[in-house]
Amino acid sequence: MPIMPDSSGRSTLSVSEILDELPACPWLHRTRDHNEWYTLDDCPSLNICPVCLDATISRTSLRNSIKRASRRDKKTRCDFSSPWIRRAWAITLQHPSPSLDLVHQLAKLKAEGHSCPGDDTTGDTEWFTLTDNALPIPLFDVCLCDVLRIEVLFPTLRVFSRNRTAPPPGSNNSNSSSGTDGRRCSFRADSKRLPHYLDLLALIAATAESSRRPPDMQPFIDRLSRDRRGALAPCTRDDLVLDQTWHFAGELPALTVCGACFHGFALALADASPGVAGRVARTPRRAPDEARRAAGGELVRGSSCQLYSPRMRRVFRRACERGDWEYLARKARERKAVELESQASAVVLMRALAELDGKDGRAAGARGGVDRARGTVERERERLEAELGGLIADWRKWE
Repeated sequence: MPIMPDSSGRSTLSVSEILDELPACPWLHRTRDHNEWYTLDDCPSLNICPVCLDATISRTSLRNSIKRASRRDKKTRCDFSSPWIRRAWAITLQHPSPSLDLVHQLAKLKAEGHSCPGDDTTGDTEWFTLTDNALPIPLFDVCLCDVLRIEVLFPTLRVFSRNRTAPPPGSNNSNSSSGTDGRRCSFRADSKRLPHYLDLLALIAATAESSRRPPDMQPFIDRLSRDRRGALAPCTRDDLVLDQTWHFAGELPALTVCGACFHGFALALADASPGVAGRVARTPRRAPDEARRAAGGELVRGSSCQLYSPRMRRVFRRACERGDWEYLARKARERKAVELESQASAVVLMRALAELDGKDGRAAGARGGVDRARGTVERERERLEAELGGLIADWRKWE
């Protein structure tokens, strides 16, 4: 899917789609082994590697702002590996007349010496938090640098207040803060929750702007509360499971979502964009039985999680952003039909492979023609394994 903007300079993709399409940066960590860096006019502290440059600015009308950076004498990493810079770039492409203002503002914070303790644990920092019923949210701390970054990306979200409470003794919660006083920034770059937090903040900011009301931070506070309650059972992905409860909309049982994916992904969208995601039930329940009969008579039944894969998460986000329930329902039903047919076909192939193992054992005990029998069995096994491999490869395209 192309990231390039249209003739007006504005991308036709959503922020989430742009972020999904950006290639991985090869210079995520500081290094002296790379000397080809680029930067922007009036922003000499920004470092961009050729891979990220080719995937972003060089494809747009803003490419005239690029220049070759002077040789770096210290370890350097690409600033476009930062989730903050990447999101700033994705937001930039949403504007009718894109400019590099957001990227410049984030780079300026870096040039002024602001850094997140998650990246650089030297020195002191001011800590901020949100309040719930006038009380600071426990185990949630944001460093000054990340508060400033949030306000650059989402100007309506000037909602954080200084956290003057002492951290709990010995606190080392994955959602709390670190550094000199036992705290750990909840928005540190290596947190797996950071993309979900930023997605939710983006939705809250957009809702506030469109309604011209103060931002409603309750969905974000609820998400923090769920995170504090601890991890849910891991997602079982495409394994068909019986006797398990799922999150799903009553009119769309094909879209079953496990607790981990619902709380870790879907609920953030349900809180801030209820038109589509809000229809997925927050209370898990048993899904209606869906089954396919495999050739040979065996019945394949059960449900599996439908929102673990990047492809289906993109579909879900797109449906939420467009308010298009029918699009989501169509994609979910298509995927479910292919999944059950694939599972049924896999049953047939696995049963045939098991039967071959029995034939191989009988051939080993037979008199005469053993090599010929084994050769036939091996050729049939190779054929079945190749067919099974092709089936799996085809399923990955739908997954």
